[in-house]
Amino acid sequence: MSNKKEVWGVGKLKKLILLIISLVQLFIGILGLWIVLSPNEPITMEIMDKIGAVEIRKLLIIALGYVTLVGLGIFLRSLFKKATVNQLVIYESKTNHLSVSRSAVEKSLEKAIVSNYDVSNIEVSVKLFKKSKSAKIKLTGIYLEENDIDQLERQIADKLKENLSCMLNIGTKKVFVHLMPYKKGDKLSIV
Repeated sequence: MSNKKEVWGVGKLKKLILLIISLVQLFIGILGLWIVLSPNEPITMEIMDKIGAVEIRKLLIIALGYVTLVGLGIFLRSLFKKATVNQLVIYESKTNHLSVSRSAVEKSLEKAIVSNYDVSNIEVSVKLFKKSKSAKIKLTGIYLEENDIDQLERQIADKLKENLSCMLNIGTKKVFVHLMPYKKGDKLSIV
């Protein structure tokens, strides 16, 4: 059960740490590029005299540019990545709330597919999004019969969307279904 007064969850702390690391990396990269690329500064002339060769200077520019771009990428990703949760509140009133865990959603979807389709070795992974109260689903497995797999993948995707919407009142952002045909010698798991 989550505490509403909790301000810093694990996700927010991780995001803050990534932001700090990326800002330090950006600072080091930009400072290094400024030192290497501004030849009239006294500190730059002293450092360049110690470094020496033009080839080393070019490599240093490339390395510092790479460090700066990676830092910028980490910074942007940590700012704009949507936060996922392991427990999603599906009903809330003034006194109570009902939440469902990510693993419970995965098992529910797996059982729904196994009971309706001849599929084995199912792996379901779900990402739950708190703000939009939705999910992203990825399902892989082996189909045991010789039918049109593309059509079956679409049917399973529709079944997954329907199951989440009707049973748990959770919307779906994206559904990825990838089935492979059964090949002789494949190990099958029975659920």
